[in-house]
Amino acid sequence: MAGEHVAIVSRWAAGALLTGNKRIETRFSRRKRPPFGRVRPGDTVHFKRCGGELLGSAQVSFIKELTGLTPAGINRLRRRYAAQVAAPATYWKARRKCRFVVLIWVGALRSPPRRLRVPRQYGGGWLVLRD
Repeated sequence: MAGEHVAIVSRWAAGALLTGNKRIETRFSRRKRPPFGRVRPGDTVHFKRCGGELLGSAQVSFIKELTGLTPAGINRLRRRYAAQVAAPATYWKARRKCRFVVLIWVGALRSPPRRLRVPRQYGGGWLVLRD
């Protein structure tokens, strides 16, 4: 059975998802935490705008998990994937101290399920609904 996840995204990420410019969802952290080790190809990610509505759902096609990142390693990721991540320069700069990342390739956004209700989150932007 495929897993289901909810990714809480910022306003700029929401816009990039809706226009189809964002094809890779990134989750940087200083320690391992979901979605690290929890998301797999075939899973579904439901995207919700921070403080707003559900935007849509997408199927995960590929993931890459990296550990031991350095600022130089993050710069290499930025050069390689910036167009597909569609993040502003401030996003990349703010992640310079992160040591872990999950890169999640997602398919086209489709309508979210009507039944899905996401509880309000204070902080962490990733919920695992079903593993």
